Amino acid sequence: AELGRGFDLDAALQHGTLPVVWSAPDRGDALAAYAQLYLKEEIQAEALVRNLPGFARFLPVAALFHGQVVNVAGIARDAGAARTTVNGYLEVLEDTLLAFRLPAFEARLRVREQRHPKLYWADPGLPRAMKRHLGPPGPEERGPLFEGWVASLLRAYRDYRGLFEDWGYWAPGKGASLEVDFVLRRGEDIVALEVRSGRKVFEADLRGLRAVAELPGLRRRVVVYRGERPQRTADGIDLLPVAAFLADLEGSRLFPAARG
Repeated sequence: AELGRGFDLDAALQHGTLPVVWSAPDRGDALAAYAQLYLKEEIQAEALVRNLPGFARFLPVAALFHGQVVNVAGIARDAGAARTTVNGYLEVLEDTLLAFRLPAFEARLRVREQRHPKLYWADPGLPRAMKRHLGPPGPEERGPLFEGWVASLLRAYRDYRGLFEDWGYWAPGKGASLEVDFVLRRGEDIVALEVRSGRKVFEADLRGLRAVAELPGLRRRVVVYRGERPQRTADGIDLLPVAAFLADLEGSRLFPAARG
């Protein structure tokens, strides 16, 4: 909404939309410089961590977990740090507003549910800068980047517009391949939202939303994807292209109108 016609999704996923980066003549250079400035001005100058080289090693590892369930033990192993240290580093990322954690949603649907939070960086450019991947995103990156971009949008509309009161993601416990990326609650009403970076939505992409069909208070199930036209499945799942999803956010239509 702020960028208007100047917005380009591919550019947003490649370099992010931080104002200092978006307005730069060379966005790649600006993004790389931002990452270095963060270490120097935010971390070193404020003495937020005792071991700056250790924190610098942690950043690209944490970037790999963008859009994934937080695995502190795995991050600690790959970064060569203690688990307690990694927990502290994650808190630093949140305190400096570079990342946030999305809690697991307790749907109580008679299955053992995931309880660990997921990690999202606050802007698509940030994990790419920390990994020093500044070229066009590859297929393996596009999904987490697109999901993270939607997460940041939802978070902004929650904070500035009061779009919803509580949110999380839903997934059964280990061994299950089902997931719903975002479950949003406003009052007694719930919207379940899945994000797909492809231009087509397949039956397998709907399994998570169908698994939560009996969730009390569920008012709408939505898939955001990069196709061209809105669709609706026979069982009432809305497939929204990016433009339609953005219009629903801006027009406060993501949640259906109040009943009665």
